[in-house]
Amino acid sequence: MRGCRHRAALIAALASSAAWAADVEPPGVYEVVIDAALARLPVEFRSVYLPHREALLAHATGQGSGRFAGSPVLTRADSHYLMLDAAAESASPAARLRAALDFPRERGKASKLLSDRGKREGGALPWVLGEQCDALVEAIRARNEPEIARLSGVVLHLAVDAGLPFNTTAHRRGPTAAQLTLPENQPEDEGMLDTDARTRAQDGLIRRHRGVLGAFLEESGTECAAIEDVVEASFASMMAASAALDALVEADRELLSRWDIRDGVSYCAVRETFLAELDHDALPIVRARLDESACFCAGLLVYAASRGMERPNVVAGSSPTAPRPEALAGSRPQGRPEPGAKPAATVETKPAVSFIGSKNSTKFHVPGCRWATNIKPDNRVIFGSAAEARAAGREPCSTCDPKD
Repeated sequence: MRGCRHRAALIAALASSAAWAADVEPPGVYEVVIDAALARLPVEFRSVYLPHREALLAHATGQGSGRFAGSPVLTRADSHYLMLDAAAESASPAARLRAALDFPRERGKASKLLSDRGKREGGALPWVLGEQCDALVEAIRARNEPEIARLSGVVLHLAVDAGLPFNTTAHRRGPTAAQLTLPENQPEDEGMLDTDARTRAQDGLIRRHRGVLGAFLEESGTECAAIEDVVEASFASMMAASAALDALVEADRELLSRWDIRDGVSYCAVRETFLAELDHDALPIVRARLDESACFCAGLLVYAASRGMERPNVVAGSSPTAPRPEALAGSRPQGRPEPGAKPAATVETKPAVSFIGSKNSTKFHVPGCRWATNIKPDNRVIFGSAAEARAAGREPCSTCDPKD
């Protein structure tokens, strides 16, 4: 048992040492998500990026002549995360959620909050991603092919980071990650488990199931929302990742309790079974996060290309030839009755708002759908019925399944 514990600790230390250099994930997760994102690009934008696929992947994963050579932004640790829960009173999901909701969206205010909480390296991911997207737009306008490849890789790397659950918390790696999963009455000594919560429930899981995750993302038909504000979209991705984090650590915590794991010996004794059960519970959570990350990545590439090429933005993953909502959808104004005309018979009518669509999407949703709530008022299109939405060239959202 002692040898197993020592061997596991040594493997964990060696595996994590490279990641600590730039505080990023192993290349596998980036390759899986980026390949899926490129496949979801609208046809009219593929020529901007696909010729650079190998180069942008090399930049995104740090392969080639040097670790992130030519992209110093990726060598800065705080580019890859943001501690949304830095001001949380505890590591509980409720406290973390309150802190994340109140977290400033302005960089200066965010820096002050992090500094006040002793987190001077608390992260800057959304704003760094916004800057790199702006630089990519300029590179596309200038038709600077090497810079398009480099900046595309940087943008995609950071976009994947924004979707990974443990990049949203102050309890990110090493001993601090134990605060999320260990029982309150148990001393915080992550070394006794040989791995931290992040390694068990996120990084290790992705390594173990890379092939399954890649196949799922390749077949996924998830609708990708258009992006109009990179920083705000980054926060949305990180908030979703933070919610996924709560589900991951709860699964990990429950298994630690079920197997009565208190030290490295007890963990090593059931490690394979423990990880198999954790994967069963956590894989759907991670799979959903990577699916949404692929959409986010595709949306950012469309955002940059549409501005760099000065073309209208469209939804990543949708057909650019689909009927435009403003041309096909809309409500006919009700005319006033002519003077002296008899009042029309009273009939039962449905509410004016039955379904919601976006000018940038080919889908329609029920008002409470999570995709509907992300549609900005200026882009919103109202349909009185599913038939009206279908007549406008829309298809029902697979998430909320809208019906009359």
